[in-house]
Amino acid sequence: MIISEPIGCLLVHERMIESYIAARDRFLKPGGLMMPTMGSIVLAPFADATLYSDQVAHPNPFRLDARTPPPPVKVAVCAHS
Repeated sequence: MIISEPIGCLLVHERMIESYIAARDRFLKPGGLMMPTMGSIVLAPFADATLYSDQVAHPNPFRLDARTPPPPVKVAVCAHS
């Protein structure tokens, strides 16, 4: 018997399904049982105008200014004796 928790984003996040199938192929004896035996993916459409404008519609979602390079970094060297 193989018991697993193949839960992730749409059951495919972090390649959980591949690991579950690989374990089945390597370790499950003929007539053995795998639990769970099925999974369900449930999707629901939604709209969020603020999220859309922040993540998708904004021309620069990370608000980075790439027009000018950042000022040089000053490095202080300390001599220890």
